[in-house]
Amino acid sequence: MADEAIPPGNWLGYFEIHIEQGPVLYEKKIPVAAVQAIAGQVRAQASFTGVAGHAGTVPMPLRADALCGAAEFVLGLESLAMGAEGRLVATVGRLQILNAAGNVIPGEVSCSVDIRSADAATLTGAYEQTRTLCKEIGARRDLRTDWHVLLRSPSVPCDPAMSQLLHRSIRDAGYEALSLVSGAGHDAVPISAVSPVCMLFVRCFKGISHNPLENVERDDLAAAIRVADNFINQLAAINGKT
Repeated sequence: MADEAIPPGNWLGYFEIHIEQGPVLYEKKIPVAAVQAIAGQVRAQASFTGVAGHAGTVPMPLRADALCGAAEFVLGLESLAMGAEGRLVATVGRLQILNAAGNVIPGEVSCSVDIRSADAATLTGAYEQTRTLCKEIGARRDLRTDWHVLLRSPSVPCDPAMSQLLHRSIRDAGYEALSLVSGAGHDAVPISAVSPVCMLFVRCFKGISHNPLENVERDDLAAAIRVADNFINQLAAINGKT
């Protein structure tokens, strides 16, 4: 209920514990890490429309193959993200071929676009480059292109003071204090509108999530509890809540 909402001025802060959903902690053999920011996202749908035709009768130079255009786009998006030196990730996770058949040149293809970065300028620049890439491929291959934005979510930095205290709590518990960017969205994103936010990542098996192999070891859960206990007690003490 709206009348049960906590007023922004009454929030001491929001602290979230979550598995990393990535392989960094697993590869580094570190149980926990502080999150410095949650990446912003742009999700869109790109469509390429050419001319469907018989696979055996239309000469290669005379084709307007929508799937070839989409394939070039997917690889171009990958190249863009690879060149960003770790500041950007980009994914095409869904590809749809209208009226697909093994002996038909694809006439219409749409694909999902997911671009993420913790840096707002990087995200904006990558979005514009991706949209331009779609248009350029269409013009060069004689394909009609369409572009629809489905979601925009800004990056959310974690609160510096709370994060500094979390780093101290990690060191006090006997672990290396590492900072990571979260490429996944979390509850902390909407809550950041009314409260300072802070996050702790916990190591998971090979960084796997959304998969039956997702797993966290008991020792890593214990490490997270130890760090969280340190953090909450210190935060409460600093703010006179004990």
